[in-house]
Amino acid sequence: MPDTLPTDRDWRRHWDGGAPLADDALVQVGRTVGGKPIDAAQMDRLVGAIEDALDLQAGDVLADLCCGNGLITVRLAQRCAAVVGIDYSRELIAVARRDYAGANVTYHQRSAEQIGPGDFPPPGLNKVVMNQGLQYFDEAMLRGLLGNIEAFARGETRLVFTDVPDVARLTAFYDTPERWAAFERARAAGEEALGTWWSRDHLRGVLEDFGYAVAFQVDPGRFTAHYRFDVLATKG
Repeated sequence: MPDTLPTDRDWRRHWDGGAPLADDALVQVGRTVGGKPIDAAQMDRLVGAIEDALDLQAGDVLADLCCGNGLITVRLAQRCAAVVGIDYSRELIAVARRDYAGANVTYHQRSAEQIGPGDFPPPGLNKVVMNQGLQYFDEAMLRGLLGNIEAFARGETRLVFTDVPDVARLTAFYDTPERWAAFERARAAGEEALGTWWSRDHLRGVLEDFGYAVAFQVDPGRFTAHYRFDVLATKG
């Protein structure tokens, strides 16, 4: 299996660079196909997959890391006691607080790996989702995040990473000579569009180092199925 292909792009500058946001909430967080927002059925399918993988219960306290504008965060909040959304982008967190607030939802503007126990209401964090965000992480950042979670999460911990770019499917996405050439030019310029392309074996190894059992999932009905996978990691 190919090795993980890391990104050299400055994603924090990209997401917190002060550029005007698109008007459409889905476009703001890159939920598009050919530049057009995905349809409601695709969103429902994604949210359902997250809810099922996390096995959300009424007493759960959930972290939604790289939560973006809160579009999905507020829907997950309907299934648990509290959700804390974390994102590095000031602009997206402002949208989340304005448009996707909830009585049991809190948003913080910071990098995901900086979460701490004080961010979460009693009885404390036990479930985590990162929705289409792991592509902006390298191994060191992921290890830092997992170490933080390990330090204060309670009881059985469930982590879900959705829509992780699969390095084994790189050429299924860049599937023409023209697309491949554009990809190589963008990487050389430090402007690659999708960030880190992860190896499943590499990702499994990192998670297992922190004691997680790991399962990979691909939903063939999702529009990203030809080049991305989901990860469920459980411990306790």
